[in-house]
Amino acid sequence: MKATGVSDEKEELAKTSDEFLEDLHRLRDLEVEKRKEPISSDRFHELAEEVTETSRGIMNTVLKQERLGDEAEPGEASIEDVDPES
Repeated sequence: MKATGVSDEKEELAKTSDEFLEDLHRLRDLEVEKRKEPISSDRFHELAEEVTETSRGIMNTVLKQERLGDEAEPGEASIEDVDPES
């Protein structure tokens, strides 16, 4: 059940924020792994491609967050206050 005063945009923004944080952790893990590989090895290039793909996804997520934030009505709830699973 949706909390009073929480719009669909705010719920989607909270969900997107969670995905963003997960992707940032994944990006960090990939980059740490890539740094341990011999430069220009096959595995290095595989990881570099994953880093690039994940970074592009992060950029798309950030743009979506910006759009959702612009569409949401102002209010008192923060992203932490919104539970998209409700």
